Parts: sequence; C-alpha cells; structure tokens
Amino acid sequence: MVVFVKSTIHYFNRRELFRRTWLSFSYVNGLMIRPVFVVGSISSSTRNAKLIDEETWRYGDILQFNGPDNYRNIALKSLAGMSWASDNLPDNVFYSSADDDVMVDLVAMTAALKYLVARVERVGWPEFPIACMYKEWSGAKPERHNNSKYYISNEEYKWAKWPKFCLGGMYTTSVRVARQLWDLSRRYEPLRMDDVWITGVLREKLGMPTDMVLEPSGHVATHWKGYRGQTSRDIRGFMWKEWKELKDKLVNVTLCSYDAK
Repeated sequence: MVVFVKSTIHYFNRRELFRRTWLSFSYVNGLMIRPVFVVGSISSSTRNAKLIDEETWRYGDILQFNGPDNYRNIALKSLAGMSWASDNLPDNVFYSSADDDVMVDLVAMTAALKYLVARVERVGWPEFPIACMYKEWSGAKPERHNNSKYYISNEEYKWAKWPKFCLGGMYTTSVRVARQLWDLSRRYEPLRMDDVWITGVLREKLGMPTDMVLEPSGHVATHWKGYRGQTSRDIRGFMWKEWKELKDKLVNVTLCSYDAK
C-alpha cells in the first residue's frame, strides 16, 4: 500500500508526527506500507520552500506538484497523487488517500483489507471496492450557502444530493481503480471537495455501484478531533500508552554486538 497524505507545506510537524507514529511501521500483517506526502508549490525564495527541499532530501517521501497549496484546491492534490500512482505503481498495489490530521489503526486496516479481498473473490466484483477507512456518507446535500468553505454552486453541481461517498479522512482502493478515476477526471472540471468528487461523483460516472463503497465494521481511522476530551489531547500525553509500550520493548534489548577480540 502507498498512502498519499494531502498536506500543506508549512505543516512540517504533522508530517513528522505521522512518520513517528502510524506511518513509522513499514510492514504490518504481511502488508508493506509506504507514505507519500502531497503538497503544492510556493515561491522558491521563501523559507518554507527551502525547508521543504530539505525535508524532501532527508525523507524522500514528498510529492510536490505544480499547483496551489491551499484548501480550495485540495482536489488537485488528490489528483496529483492519483496521477503519480497511475504512472509509477502496478495495478495490484493498494492506493490510499488520507488527510494529515487522522490517526490510523494499522491492524484494523489490514484486517479490513483481508476481509475485502475475500469478499471480492466471493462476490465476483470485477474491481476492488472503495473502502471508507474513516467514514462513508449517504444522503448528504451540497452546501448552498456561499459563506461556507464547502459551498457548491448549482453551476458546479446541480443535483439535490451527493452520491454515496467516503469522507476524506482516509479511503482505500486499488491502483487500478485509482488509475481509471484519474483518467476519467481529466474530462471534467474538479469540485473543491475531493472526497465527494473522487469517491462519489467520479466513481458514479465510472459505473462503480453504490454497494462497492464500503465502511469496514471495525474502527480504522480517527480524526484528531476525536481525541478531544481524552487525556491524550495534551501533547505530552498524546499516544503516551503506545510510546511507552514501544519503549518497554526496546529497553535492555541488544541491537548489535562487537567482539573486541
């Protein structure tokens, strides 16, 4: 699986948190996981431009596309990741899109994928479905109030309801499906809401039926706001239990040895 995380250039700390928590695990239950952080472009003379160059050199996991680095054009970040995946990854790799403000239970994620692979074989679907690792949404209506950041005009989308879609926190499909969605997207003007646009509108235009948009039964991804009111909200306590368990495993463990003789 390659996880394409939509980020903003100046969110250096968020990306580092991801690298040190759930995306620090590169192999879970037989699944190899690799992150790609997708950001836009800024003036090369700014301090952040120099910092993103250094981050790219250090980690090699930054995909910077020639487009605006703002929320209004977030769909372009998703499409940039899909374009790169289409050109560089084989069909049988899992493609995931994620926001840079979610935490993911990788064990639950791999269990969901294992179940869906078996279901594809059992039901006989011609493609892998779209798994809403964060949450699926049905019956939602476009926001028509022009003072909302989610505003969609009737000219952009005239129908009264959105098709069923995955909320953008995280969703997963195959690279083969992502490639078909990417190819189809070049025929239409993108909507600013990338999750509705890709997993709802484009998916429907592709002919993928509603029952192939699925939310796993087990909890997989949590938005950071889901930690509010918990002891982990404080940064000193965030992921404290997980860090302690990892530390306990490493204490007094011999990582290497040297024979002076």
